[in-house]
Amino acid sequence: MNILFIGGAGFIGSSLVKRFISDEKHSVFILEPEFADISRLKDYNLTVFRSSLSNINEVKNILLTNKIEVVVHLVSTLIPGSTYDDYIGEFKNVIFPSIKLMEFCANEDIKFVYFSSGGTIYGNRTTFQPFVETDSMEPISYYGWSKQMMENSILFKNRTQKLKFLIVRPSNPYGHGQNLYGKQGLVAVAIGKIIENKPVEVWGDGSAIRDYIYIEDLANIFYQLINKDVCNETINLGSGRGFSVNDVLAFLKIISKADFKIEYKNARPVDVSNMVLDIEKMKQFGWNVNWTEKRKHITFQNQDGKKVRDSNLSKTFHLDISKEGLENEFNGNREKSRVAADRDSRANEELRNYYRELDAAITDTRGITDQAQSGEGYSRTKFRKSERVHANTEKADTDTGRRETDNLIRQAEIARRNSEINRRNSASDNRTVRNAEAESVASAEQRRSEKQKWLNEQERARAARRRNKRRSGPEL
Repeated sequence: MNILFIGGAGFIGSSLVKRFISDEKHSVFILEPEFADISRLKDYNLTVFRSSLSNINEVKNILLTNKIEVVVHLVSTLIPGSTYDDYIGEFKNVIFPSIKLMEFCANEDIKFVYFSSGGTIYGNRTTFQPFVETDSMEPISYYGWSKQMMENSILFKNRTQKLKFLIVRPSNPYGHGQNLYGKQGLVAVAIGKIIENKPVEVWGDGSAIRDYIYIEDLANIFYQLINKDVCNETINLGSGRGFSVNDVLAFLKIISKADFKIEYKNARPVDVSNMVLDIEKMKQFGWNVNWTEKRKHITFQNQDGKKVRDSNLSKTFHLDISKEGLENEFNGNREKSRVAADRDSRANEELRNYYRELDAAITDTRGITDQAQSGEGYSRTKFRKSERVHANTEKADTDTGRRETDNLIRQAEIARRNSEINRRNSASDNRTVRNAEAESVASAEQRRSEKQKWLNEQERARAARRRNKRRSGPEL
């Protein structure tokens, strides 16, 4: 089967691709924009087309040339915290071109598979009842709204043009390959903060419930759905169990052995309070998930300083991401961060040493320049002293080395002199501006004084006319 993954180099997409290329009966193709990072797929021999989804004619040509049978749509530029302006860009660059792509797939009998969002599409719910696929879509974020618009477009094309489709609504995927320093994905972002020795930020008091699914579980479930050619269905993909943010952070405290800080911030209006998926429909297609049991009692403090106890640290993480596996990943990432920090520290120290040496050389050169201007001889002894300051110049004792050092010092001296000239000019300009302002103020004051004098004269003239009129009496 020939499958095109649009957005196949991301966290979810790359995991799906790795699962499908393990089966020789599938030919996998990737579509990513020019600027996209495809490093997650660097170890695999894949056909990657560099084009934007908005270039719909080129996408159509890719589908026809490679005889694509299934299109898997994973593209989105939004996250739950995205704004209205972000949504407008998503509509122009993703949603509208996708609708055109749906029409083409319907005409060419190509199956259209869409990755929606089980975590945002249903909206908020105050109870702990799992969401069923038939529940109404009431998203409270622009991210969820974009998913609803895409789903409605797919269903419309199915009704009007018989588009073959499959809509999957994953919960909250986590696991290897997720960006530790991104803006979404609690498990990965928390690990990134721990490695950097920074506090983990939590929106709300940490009691928000989420349904988590390990990325390899998600890939395996999706692989079975495609292999079984499940069509014209909307299916939740998750664990079917909910765990609080505090539960997840407690588990990370255990495996990292780090007593990291947690900063509780005001809850955001775009985040749902409870989200657990009903996975009975998923189980109908022959998939079941096994979970490890691990209960601990961890005490937290919420933003009001009150103690909050969570005792449901259980059944959260898949056996493949065991304590040992996560510890190895955590330690490996921490070692990489330490090496990078050491490298940056050495580079900064070398830069500081260079500027210290340059400043000392310029100071020596100032003395040499002053002697030359006063008619004294040019002292090679003092010049040698400045040369010795530039210990990093490999040919300091050769004529070429001396010329290079001399040019470097001369350029630095010129730059410093130019800076001094600019400073003086700036000071002169400031004095000119202040003088002009003072003159302007004095001129305005003089105009006001002259106007007031004119008004006084007019008032005196009017008073004189009134007095003369009273003296002359009425006319006969």
